[in-house]
Amino acid sequence: MENYDVIRITNLSTNCIIGVLPHERTYPQRLVIGLELMCDFTVAGSSDDLADTVDYGALSQAAVAIAQKSECKLLERLATLLANHCLSYRGVKAVVVQLEKPDALPDGAVASVVMKRGGF
Repeated sequence: MENYDVIRITNLSTNCIIGVLPHERTYPQRLVIGLELMCDFTVAGSSDDLADTVDYGALSQAAVAIAQKSECKLLERLATLLANHCLSYRGVKAVVVQLEKPDALPDGAVASVVMKRGGF
């Protein structure tokens, strides 16, 4: 049986240009990123070496940079960019990307997308 372990990053908040409406193309808005990377911790669990796993600090910085630089119109496009980036890490077999625009809808409603990519 194959090992199934998860690195999870939640509530990663940034401000970026995302959306199709004129004000969304002009003013940065809050975006909350969640990532789940499926991998195998067997080697890292034995070696205790960061080189044998995904550096979640570096991944968090990269995710924010991608969101800020991409200026996507759709959450779906940004989720695709983030999923592809996560899958480029050695040992990552699958990824779940969740993106939320907490201020896009009235009355506290939150717009979000969830994308699953890779071998589940």
